[in-house]
Amino acid sequence: MKAIRIWAQSASDLSVHTVFGATIAQQGRRVCQADTQIDVHGLAPGTYPPGMTATEICCEFPATHHMLSLQIMENALRAEREGYDAMVVTSFMDHGCELARSAVDIPVVGLGSTALRVASAAGRALGLVSHDADQRKVVRNLIQYHGFDKNVRLLAALDPGLSTEDLDAGMNGSPVLLERFSEQVEPFIKAGVDLIVPAEGFLAGALYLAGVREVRGIPVFDGLGAAFAFAEMMVRLRRHAGLEISRAGDYAKAPVAALDHVRAVTIGVLQAAQKK
Repeated sequence: MKAIRIWAQSASDLSVHTVFGATIAQQGRRVCQADTQIDVHGLAPGTYPPGMTATEICCEFPATHHMLSLQIMENALRAEREGYDAMVVTSFMDHGCELARSAVDIPVVGLGSTALRVASAAGRALGLVSHDADQRKVVRNLIQYHGFDKNVRLLAALDPGLSTEDLDAGMNGSPVLLERFSEQVEPFIKAGVDLIVPAEGFLAGALYLAGVREVRGIPVFDGLGAAFAFAEMMVRLRRHAGLEISRAGDYAKAPVAALDHVRAVTIGVLQAAQKK
């Protein structure tokens, strides 16, 4: 059987967050078949403006949020051209997934929606924890969009939130992330949550590296690993059961010539705007 190739797409600038890039690959290889190839890619170096956090660009401002999605869609097109079998988007906000599914035929798996689907098979009262309040707003929209309102008992944000420096330190073994997380599990216990889902790739990866599998008897779900396992399943279903992305509804696929034309015009508009 032909080995599966997965393009792992982060919404981070991995030229800055190198440890996170390595963690993504490690998480994927832990759950995938031994011969599955996982190649990790970030956004273009320098995507995030100096002096602004990734959370602001990803979560607070809709315009920049959608611009990031365009990068991810373009990378999905590249992944398909280069023979990859699936893309895994490792942002819990599922950046670019909707656009990418309408542009390519390979499966595009988003961390957020996949974590919710798989966790709902193991728990009936999910508790999601995001790393700050801005990110929580986007996660709430994701929950509603995919219809998981009844499955999520509590959506909370760490308070105070985790900075980029905190997340990087956590990936490098600092106890700050684990301590902040452990200090704030009481609301989940009081809410009757039966499964905790870290609602971001950085957070999920750092908690897994720290050996956190449960807190006060409540399992902590590794959504990052689940996304890779889900991608492998989708590839196999496509190969052996004929499962394809539906073009009958929201994922209608534009003809290649139409997509190329609109892309070229749009690039021209953006380049002209930069010169003004």
